[in-house]
Amino acid sequence: MTTGPTAEDTIPVSALNGPDAVDIFDQPVVELLARGPKVDGHRQGLEVTQLRLKSSALLADAYMLAVSHGTMFRVAAVQHFADRDDLPDHQVAPAAPGYPVGGPRPEHIDAKSPLGMRFIITVPPGGGPAKRETGIGFRDYFQTLHFDYDGHRTVRATDD
Repeated sequence: MTTGPTAEDTIPVSALNGPDAVDIFDQPVVELLARGPKVDGHRQGLEVTQLRLKSSALLADAYMLAVSHGTMFRVAAVQHFADRDDLPDHQVAPAAPGYPVGGPRPEHIDAKSPLGMRFIITVPPGGGPAKRETGIGFRDYFQTLHFDYDGHRTVRATDD
């Protein structure tokens, strides 16, 4: 939300879901806790990852993977059956899977929406700053988020 708390440390409920509020996730998410991958050969601490599960995007991705795999297996089959005279006429390479006509296109899979979020929970084993950052991931970039933990405030949501 873009509306900040009042001097009395309250915020109206309408600010949480009003026109100045932005939903980061509008679909179900899967959340997992895991140790981050090594960065520059150094182990990282624990992090929480939330991934957005939009069914149309998942189906479009699965469809494109299926077409890609079908094409790769067809190429392998053509090479396998090439120059083989010992096979009956009905044993030939399968037909090409074709091209996806009419979609899915980026607008069909909501390509501008965030894919997920990463929250750093602990420092790396042995101490020191984490090499990975907290933020929101999109298809073409990662937006880093910085939290001011020292300047935090407790705020109470109130009726308008």
